[in-house]
Amino acid sequence: MFERNNPREWSGFGLLIFICFLFLFCSCARQKQEPTEAEIAESEAIRVPLVQLCETRLEEELRPQTFSAIAKEGKTIQLSFRVPGPLVSMTAKIGEMVEEGTELARLDQRDFLNTLETVKAGLGEVQAALDAKTANKDRSITMLQKAVDAAVTQFETVDKNLKKFTELEKDGAVPEIKLDEIKLQHEQALAAKIAAEKQLENGIKGLDEEIKGYEAKKKGLLAQQAQAENALKDTILVAPCRGYVTQKYSENSEIVAPGIPVLAFTDASSILVQTTISESFLVRQNEFTSFECVFEAYPDVKFNAELDSLGKALQAGGHGYPLEVVIKNEDPERKIYPGMAASLTINFKPREGECLVPLMSVVGDYVPPAADSSPEDYTGKSTETVVWTLSPENKVVKRKVQIVRLTADGVVVTGLDPGEQIVGPGARFLREGQTVRTR
Repeated sequence: MFERNNPREWSGFGLLIFICFLFLFCSCARQKQEPTEAEIAESEAIRVPLVQLCETRLEEELRPQTFSAIAKEGKTIQLSFRVPGPLVSMTAKIGEMVEEGTELARLDQRDFLNTLETVKAGLGEVQAALDAKTANKDRSITMLQKAVDAAVTQFETVDKNLKKFTELEKDGAVPEIKLDEIKLQHEQALAAKIAAEKQLENGIKGLDEEIKGYEAKKKGLLAQQAQAENALKDTILVAPCRGYVTQKYSENSEIVAPGIPVLAFTDASSILVQTTISESFLVRQNEFTSFECVFEAYPDVKFNAELDSLGKALQAGGHGYPLEVVIKNEDPERKIYPGMAASLTINFKPREGECLVPLMSVVGDYVPPAADSSPEDYTGKSTETVVWTLSPENKVVKRKVQIVRLTADGVVVTGLDPGEQIVGPGARFLREGQTVRTR
């Protein structure tokens, strides 16, 4: 044991401790080695910022929305006659599928046939008279024209005589009484000429008026004939499209009135698909662009649909507003029947140039003032709103955007297209052209 009061012993002990520490330090220094290339690369990678990419997308309310739906019978049409009469034939059978144009019911046609024949007879008479007037017109005009020509010839002869005898009378070769006689003949010839020309004019006008009168009668009778023919056609009730009768309201021998339904007919060429939508979609009905239906029976087939009706009153129970679309049901290999379950997708009109991005991806960027600007122009505030996109070399590139509105899901901006990749978390710490790593 060392004595506490012996200085030599304490100095030797301290020297021993110093030598031990020196030995340990040298041993550690010899064990230290140069870092490997992998360690250097890892160290450099740690210094490159790590960012997470996200994809721009349409705003949630602009995405296609899908609703549960069910198929219903096509439109039911109430068929009626357009003319009155006793029902003599009801060939339609309830539930029987018929093609377009198939006869379903018929009225007694006797009165309509008589009316049509009467009109045809009157039309024949008028046509005969019109033909006769047209044929006689040329002959009558020819005769009147000959009378005019004769009167003109007579007048020209008398006119020449008048001029001749007037000259002779000046020379005293003709007595005055003879000249007066020639003047009287001249006046009579002129009057005859004027009368013949007037008769020709009146004759042509009269014949044209007579012909026009018969043509007007013919036109009226043709209209009556078309009306009678249409009335005769209206005595037969035909299927307006492919479908089937669902109900009869009249039977044979009953007298039916025009416009009163006699049959209920369901259109089988198309089928209705019904769903309900909430008020948030009802107020956006002007943004509906198209509709698609997928049936559980045909899960791989999309049926294009058209809007048929959109109710403005709540359904019973207040579960939403009824919306119905119509689908063509003409494919024999994919027939749709009432009661089939379906999903109805509504597509909305996109808002031009708008897309949704995360709030953390939008940052402010300061644009320095121009060189000739004054120090007062500097405000220290960001002057542009930007997001960061990634180049093929993993360098960030600035894209200017305009904020439209904030939503619960993010920020709606313009300046980007849906589907673009932008930097999300970490965007606020980047600079133009900086190399980054992505997760």
